[in-house]
Amino acid sequence: MRKKLASWKVNLLTIAGQLTLATSNLNSIRAYAMQYLNLPKKTCNSINKIQRDFLWGTTVKRKGYIMSPWEKVASPKDFGGLGLQRGEVKNKTILTSLAWRLYTNHTSLWANTLIDRYHSRRRLPTQAYLHHIGIDTNPSCPICHLTHETITYIFFDCHIARNFQLDLGVNISQVSFQQDHGILTLKDLNPSHDQSSYQWIDLMPFALWQLWLNKNHNTHNGKSDLPLTSMVKNKTIEYITDNHSPGNHNAMVDIHVKWFPPPIGSYKLNTNGAFSKHKRKGGIVGVIRDVTGNWILGFHKRSSSHNHTMTELEALLNGLNITHSYNLMPIEIKMDSIEAIKLLENMHPTYHSIILHCRSILKKLGNPMVRHSLRQGNKVADILSRLGCKLTHTNQWRT
Repeated sequence: MRKKLASWKVNLLTIAGQLTLATSNLNSIRAYAMQYLNLPKKTCNSINKIQRDFLWGTTVKRKGYIMSPWEKVASPKDFGGLGLQRGEVKNKTILTSLAWRLYTNHTSLWANTLIDRYHSRRRLPTQAYLHHIGIDTNPSCPICHLTHETITYIFFDCHIARNFQLDLGVNISQVSFQQDHGILTLKDLNPSHDQSSYQWIDLMPFALWQLWLNKNHNTHNGKSDLPLTSMVKNKTIEYITDNHSPGNHNAMVDIHVKWFPPPIGSYKLNTNGAFSKHKRKGGIVGVIRDVTGNWILGFHKRSSSHNHTMTELEALLNGLNITHSYNLMPIEIKMDSIEAIKLLENMHPTYHSIILHCRSILKKLGNPMVRHSLRQGNKVADILSRLGCKLTHTNQWRT
């Protein structure tokens, strides 16, 4: 790339000429390697630097004048950029395009060749496959230890996968997955689900990818957590918006979000924290309801926390304390802070004390999972937490 864009050419070309040469040469040079390699971040940064230096006339002897931020220059022309492509974006685009062609046209010759070479031989590094190729490892599932960890087991038969499907509102329990092309045949199915804003063919890739990421997370951390269904649904909606609204990134898509009741015989705790950076004040709230949505117990008060994350954790801690005090079990817990949920799994020195306290009470409650809920599905807690910023005392209500 450096030979194609030699520094002496900078002095002979205008900005328009430099842009044309950079676009044509770089796009053709790197496209072949990017079709089969996920380039390291350092390599992508070097590609970006070569483009920037050539475009602005930077050489070993002198520094060129940068007339616009790189983020804007590397944007499409329709959005005010110059059409140059960043290395990492180009790499992911080409790899994703290849995967999409395989997904949508798996009956073609080249697709069948790849499927027979890799997919049918179970090339995903499952425990069963690693054991099969001679690696000294236990072929059983590292979570349940009941059966061999195969692709079918990870995505469909595992209790985590089954519960994840139920959380997504998708029912594929009556489908057999022992076909020749396994997962690829799923796109031809039409299982029922509880949303009208997207179709199964849009949801499926994100659901499978989230299951695989979650499997690796559980394996390396010794956990049995469920994937975040809200993340899968949000990614699906984002994809639909971008895919069906070209050139209009301000298009609005309606997402139907509501409060869902807990299973029969259990309770649901929704907590929320609000924090104002300007006033340096916060408010916390917790609401406990039963399967019919009836109010069982709630609280809201002013918080002494110094940031939003601490406010969310303080709201959770107060909710857990009240749940334990009144023995409201089994309990389902929802909050709208993904960061706070992650902190419960990965210790952080700033929040060490409150995280340990939350973990201790969760253990007393039978280790229920703390799951994410969109703010629109947590409206009561959201409104009361804002009111809590104005309080000087604690309010607690019980039916």
